[in-house]
Amino acid sequence: MTIVNNSEELKRVYRPDKPCGKIMNHSNVTAYACRTLIEFDAWGKHWHSRKWFINDDNELIFNIEQNLFINLDMFNDGTSAMHNLVAYDQLRDPEPQLSLF
Repeated sequence: MTIVNNSEELKRVYRPDKPCGKIMNHSNVTAYACRTLIEFDAWGKHWHSRKWFINDDNELIFNIEQNLFINLDMFNDGTSAMHNLVAYDQLRDPEPQLSLF
């Protein structure tokens, strides 16, 4: 478990080399969603995501289907609605295994 205090720490958790799908962001650049579980509080609710990415505008897209995002510059400044961000980098979904039998 990693307590994330700013966007640089979150970027260290983000592993685009383990994609769960290609996502086209608004800049028409292919982004890879990360499967590391993150949890946080925002807007009076508790949120979690296993499919998220950081776009080129420094926004955390945590619900790709509904395009829900958090501005990470505001998170760095302490003015964001998001707080208590935790990444469970040891609880990643297992990678597919090749069976020899």
